[in-house]
Order: sequence, then structure tokens, then C-alpha cells
Amino acid sequence: CLNVLLLHQSFTEFLPFDDEMTATLSLEDLPKGFDFVINGHLHWSLEKKIGNSVFLMPGSTITTQLKSHESSKQKGVMLLDSKTKKVSFKEIPKQRQVFYEKLKFEKAEPAKVLEKAEAAISGFLKKNTSSLEPLIRVKCTGSLAKGFSSSDISFAGIEEKFSGRALLSLDKDFSSEAFKQTIAELRELQKQKKSISQTGLDILEKKLQETSFGNAFDVRQIFELLSEGKNEEVEKLLQKPRKD
Repeated sequence: CLNVLLLHQSFTEFLPFDDEMTATLSLEDLPKGFDFVINGHLHWSLEKKIGNSVFLMPGSTITTQLKSHESSKQKGVMLLDSKTKKVSFKEIPKQRQVFYEKLKFEKAEPAKVLEKAEAAISGFLKKNTSSLEPLIRVKCTGSLAKGFSSSDISFAGIEEKFSGRALLSLDKDFSSEAFKQTIAELRELQKQKKSISQTGLDILEKKLQETSFGNAFDVRQIFELLSEGKNEEVEKLLQKPRKD
């Protein structure tokens, strides 16, 4: 006879650390005594020997999520011969290819991000061997140069350029250097255990130093006016001619 255990679960061994899916089961939790453990839920195919059992994941027959795991495996069906206990995988003959790339940047300008993303897409198109338009997912992460934010990056031009040649999924997840610097400064000021007003004064003084105003104004005077809601007086003060 053939003993088969059917499951529909995630397993920690098959999920990358940065995957949003969660798993509480491990392969070590599987009961013994089964010839095959056949698992659904995860969408890529896999065959693995575990002790005296064979762990099978047929995967989905179509692409369901644009992730690296799915992009590296062809879709198909698994055939299990109950007499010989042999497993074979039959690829679906005509299927859309899936490509996934995660690009990491450090202090990058928007133009550089767009350039790299476009190059990645062009490279995948050269690798495509199917007559169908490929599914291409490019995820851009990391940090942007000072003065830039994610809103400065638009993929509209790239999507228009490759329209009709590929089905694109473009994503961006950036943290700006300015934001990271501000957080670091706030943490440092917190360690110094200064009052809220003194902390605000220190931040204002530092930010003014980074502008063309420099030491042209009395920082404490500006801070007091702002704290009292006298924004118009601050504007007039900043518009006065500066002395070199």
C-alpha cells in the first residue's frame, strides 16, 4: 500500500527571511511513517527526501505571485506512480516566463535608479524564449541621494517604453538620506537628555547652518518667534538683506 499525507501549509525551511508570508511548521514536525508528504500552499515545485519519506510540492500551474522563488521554477504538474513510487515532473509546454530582480541602491539619484531598472528589463527580454510577453518584476530598494524622495521616481516612462513587449511590475521602497540623518540626530539628542525646547533649538540651528543663511540670523530669536506662532515676523526677518 501507499501511505500519503496531504497538507496545505507553509514551512520555515522554504521561506526566505524577507518574505511577508509566515510559517510555524518545520519539516522536523512532520510525522513519520508516510511514503509521501504532498504539500500545497507554496507556489513553486520541489521534491525533497526526508528520512524514509519524500516531500513533494507540485506548486501552482500558473504564476500567482511575482517573487524570486516563482521566477526560478517552471510551472507544471507532478505525476506519482503508486506502483513504482516514482515521481516525474511534466512542464506545461507553453507558459509565460517570469523574471524577478531586486536592485539595491545607496545614495542614488532618480536617474540612476531608472537607468538600472531599464537595463534589468532589457536584459530579461533578451533571455525570454517564450512567444508570450514575459512577466517582469523589478523591485528597487535602498537609499536615495540627499534632497530626493521616492516621489521623485516615476516608472511611467519605462512602462510606456516596454508596453506590448512585457508585463511589468515595478516597485520602489526607498529611505532618503535626509530622513535617516534626521532620525540619527534625534537619537543622539535624546541620549543627551535635553529639554524639548533645547532639542528644537539645536535642530533649527543645525538646519540653518546647512543653508545659505548660515550664521546670518539669531537662531534663538527665530525659534522663539516660531514657537509663538509669529510666522509672518520670521518671514520678514529672513527677507532682510544679509550682512557678509
